[in-house]
Amino acid sequence: MRSDLIDRYSAGLGEDGLTRLLENSVHNSNGHHRHANDEMIVGHTTLSSGSVPGIQGMVINL
Repeated sequence: MRSDLIDRYSAGLGEDGLTRLLENSVHNSNGHHRHANDEMIVGHTTLSSGSVPGIQGMVINL
């Protein structure tokens, strides 16, 4: 989800869920990752781990 969408719809969020996460975590409004393609295992693992494929080990979709 894009950061600007979280900001746009935050007024409609309840106290738990994303609101709780935003209040108790780091929120980067301008984040980028160095992996170009976010399809399948390589991209999903890169986005969820914050690490590049050469480090986290998922380098190809099989």
